[in-house]
Amino acid sequence: MCGKGCQNDVLVGKILFPGFGRAESVHGTGVDTRAIRIFVYWQSTSFKIDKLGDALNNLIAEETPGHAPIEGLLERVRRETSGLHQDVEAATKLPGSVVTREDYVHLVRGLYGIHIAVEERLADPLLAQGWLEIGITLPAHRRSHLLSEDLDALGASPEEAAVQLTQLTGIGEALGCLYVVEGSALGGRVLAPAFRAVLGDVPTRFFGSDGRMHPHPWRSVLAALEAFEAAGGNAEDVVVGAQETFLAFGNRLAPKGSVRAGAQ
Repeated sequence: MCGKGCQNDVLVGKILFPGFGRAESVHGTGVDTRAIRIFVYWQSTSFKIDKLGDALNNLIAEETPGHAPIEGLLERVRRETSGLHQDVEAATKLPGSVVTREDYVHLVRGLYGIHIAVEERLADPLLAQGWLEIGITLPAHRRSHLLSEDLDALGASPEEAAVQLTQLTGIGEALGCLYVVEGSALGGRVLAPAFRAVLGDVPTRFFGSDGRMHPHPWRSVLAALEAFEAAGGNAEDVVVGAQETFLAFGNRLAPKGSVRAGAQ
């Protein structure tokens, strides 16, 4: 029922998530169960994701040891970007907005364009010392090559249109940007099996974060946030960088005007 690329479809159990108020039956496909403990309902002839935001929040909590309850800079960034985060999720309507292979190609192309632009910003030589001081090894956080590989496998080429991003003014804004990028990587691990369930055998190296040794990339961002805060870094810079990055993703992937600036 979940497409030719979805093998060994089995009922993995009833999972109770905080905020659900009740258990839901979920279907699994042999994927990493840490990455997706909520999958899809079967309704009529199609699959859908329910409470995707709850699933991602649970995954982030699992991959964030020693941060429950979370306090300090991480908590502030989450709180002050939550509105934009919700707006982007609502505007892009993933994974439900991807129902054909053409939809998927369009999404991967859009993501490739923004990831190339983001990675160029983060690799600014003026930020190199700042990354060193907070313990970030930048090449470990690059994912555009995975998008390129997926496009090759799809027989598609990248879009040539340039993505306009706000210039990062310092390591604080850059760290806020990286926080969003790595948070989206966690979300991608939830989306990958959902796309395969609907589309069948499509390449998902990017969404599955192939070869990235999860949860290390996310935890390195958490450690960097702590180091930045301990060194007396400006928390507002991190918040601004995260907000600008959410806006950039939303404006790239969602219909024009559907993601508003200043949402909290």
